[in-house]
Amino acid sequence: MNPQPKPEPEKKKTCKVVGCDIKVKPSFKYCKMHTKSILNIKSKSRPDKVSKKKSGLTKARSDAKASIQLYARLSNSINGMCTCVTCGVTRRYNDKMHGGHFISAFFSGTCFDLKNIHPQCERCNLFKMGDGITISNFENHIELTYGEDAVQNLRIQSKQTIKRTVFEYIGIKKYYDELNKKLLEEINGN
Repeated sequence: MNPQPKPEPEKKKTCKVVGCDIKVKPSFKYCKMHTKSILNIKSKSRPDKVSKKKSGLTKARSDAKASIQLYARLSNSINGMCTCVTCGVTRRYNDKMHGGHFISAFFSGTCFDLKNIHPQCERCNLFKMGDGITISNFENHIELTYGEDAVQNLRIQSKQTIKRTVFEYIGIKKYYDELNKKLLEEINGN
């Protein structure tokens, strides 16, 4: 009899999720637990305005962004009242107030940087951000709050691309949801 050589066992690799040390087959990216999470997120995504479904990554990014924007409003409020950093109008944190980005949220390098996100009224955030006066006022607020180099540092930082995973976005959302819960309890006197 001619014994056949045993095939070498496949070398396993680690799940791609940061912090997960579970070994997986080389043909897989994620362990069983994280694969189920990704599929669950994708199946729960809802259609947006143009009837296209958001991917799990897009939905997770959008949810994380909403959470940090709420935090920017709550943390800069006094008894729930925010002041727009560009025009000075004061309103309740949830009454036509936004967490406005000085540098567009499109840029991943600064999208989740709290130095870039401040309370803005709906009018300034949606309709006047191309206005030189509005931009100048936002710039002045950032410089007064964080120092003269802050605006330049944000501009440099915005040129960096940061690729985040669904799980990183979920982590950002959970972190800011907890902070928001505490701030809302303080505001509501609970």
